[in-house]
Amino acid sequence: MAGFRHAILNEMGLGGKLRIGPAEPLPIEEILVAIKHGGKIAVHEFQRLFFCFRWTSPSDQIALKLLQQAVLEGTLTIESEFISTPPNISSHEPPVRAGRTVESAEHRGMKSWAATYLKSNGIQACEEISHLGYEVDVGSLKDKIFVECGDTEPHKVFSILLNGYGLGVLQYDAESIVWFRPEPGFTDHFAQDALDFFGLPHSPKEDGVKR
Repeated sequence: MAGFRHAILNEMGLGGKLRIGPAEPLPIEEILVAIKHGGKIAVHEFQRLFFCFRWTSPSDQIALKLLQQAVLEGTLTIESEFISTPPNISSHEPPVRAGRTVESAEHRGMKSWAATYLKSNGIQACEEISHLGYEVDVGSLKDKIFVECGDTEPHKVFSILLNGYGLGVLQYDAESIVWFRPEPGFTDHFAQDALDFFGLPHSPKEDGVKR
């Protein structure tokens, strides 16, 4: 049985209820192999990278299928990067209420962990970055690197990729960041899908990147 390096904590839901997490780390490499092989199982495996405690919505499912299609067509690459920096996530801190939401100690700890790791690699990372109308958990506008921690909407990831930026996801039950990087053709190929399903604007600059 594989063990977590960080504490196995409980995520605090929007209603203030605790939800118990998995007992073992997410088998990311196995999931990536399944995704790249395609098929019905691939979509099911794909969603495990985005959700640990939540279920997918209809828009999430559409975004997942489009992302899966992009992987199979070679316009989207996905790869994992193990976080070598030791985690420092406390199980003793209380959840924090921000407006209508509740942020658990684990989510705050995951953000700090990701930011510390990026900084150890020379990236000027900060927590809570405003970008493209979204609040991204960790990132650097200068280095154009962004990471979402915990449950993440595929719709949000798809939108950021559509604008030519890469994005990583660090799931609660993982110890590696999964990087999503758009390749040439991704933006143009999925622009109409974005308009049809999500109403996302598409007006790329001359360099092919919408900013």
